[in-house]
Amino acid sequence: MYYHWRKLKLTLSHVLWLIRVGTRRAFHAFRARRVVLPLFIFLAMMVYGRYITHLNFFVFHDNGEMIVHETYETDVLAAMEEAGIYLSKEDGFSAPVQRIRGSVAEVVIERSHWVSVYYDGRAFSVPTTGESVSSILGRTGYVAREGDKIRPSLDTRTYDNMEIYVARTERLFEYETEVLAYETVRRTNQNLNEKTQITVQDGVPGQRTYTYELTYEDGFLVDRALVETVTVEAVDEIIEQGVRKTVTMRDGTLLYYSRRLECTATAYTTENKTRKINAIGNVARVGTIAVDRTIIPLRSKVYVCSRDNGKNWEYGIALCEDVGGFRGNHVDLFYDTRDECIQFGRRKALVYVLE
Repeated sequence: MYYHWRKLKLTLSHVLWLIRVGTRRAFHAFRARRVVLPLFIFLAMMVYGRYITHLNFFVFHDNGEMIVHETYETDVLAAMEEAGIYLSKEDGFSAPVQRIRGSVAEVVIERSHWVSVYYDGRAFSVPTTGESVSSILGRTGYVAREGDKIRPSLDTRTYDNMEIYVARTERLFEYETEVLAYETVRRTNQNLNEKTQITVQDGVPGQRTYTYELTYEDGFLVDRALVETVTVEAVDEIIEQGVRKTVTMRDGTLLYYSRRLECTATAYTTENKTRKINAIGNVARVGTIAVDRTIIPLRSKVYVCSRDNGKNWEYGIALCEDVGGFRGNHVDLFYDTRDECIQFGRRKALVYVLE
């Protein structure tokens, strides 16, 4: 029987049959002393080249499971189908680029899984075979903004049921103002009367401004930090208080004095006396008085009036030119006549030592 080997599609049963037939015929031919050795060698080479050297081994790695499959197929998908391994449209695999013949090929199957992505108040479910977080975000149309916080990091490989969060960060500024009260400074002025005060500088309140940086993530405040403090100092109010002591006479004359003494006042005269010269050598006269020089120095100028600031009686301005036989806060007022002295008697008086 003649076989066209190039067109013949052999199966394992055919091969075995051919081997048996060929062997039997060769044996008979040998017995018949016919030369069939070339034909026998040819058949053996065909069988070895077709069915032994072209046997392929595919090692499939599928979710941690290793499947070894023997086949004469050279296409990965065909071998995968033979091995009963099926892929969904989201699944992928890595395999040799070229078809294999009589060798071993490792095929890693990348099963798809789902990850959840959350940002801008939206949620996405994305199928993936283990790409990076960055790639997943790009597939959702995510547009990065300054300050975004992504968990987990962009280079993390995805896994089943993974959750990816993008927190949008927004920074705002808040200002708080504190009013700083001004101080009132009082100082004396020797040229102003005792009861007089003037404002020589108006007070101006100061201000302190605090600037806070507020950080929001997805609309929630997560940080509030003080970044700047600006202070405008207050301007003091300056008030000058007069310290120059004054007393007003009955006629309205304003007098300036340095001391005021509460004294006992009496009266004396040189009427009917031959010596009319006082202690400093001047003629005693109305408007001169005698004092204790240890209390009020001689030649001092004073204003003498009643204890009610002259409303009851007023001696007026006088010169301290004489001394008496008394001590302490005592003044002796000069009058021209004895009757005036008797009429005056002894009274309580205020004595202002004038400037």
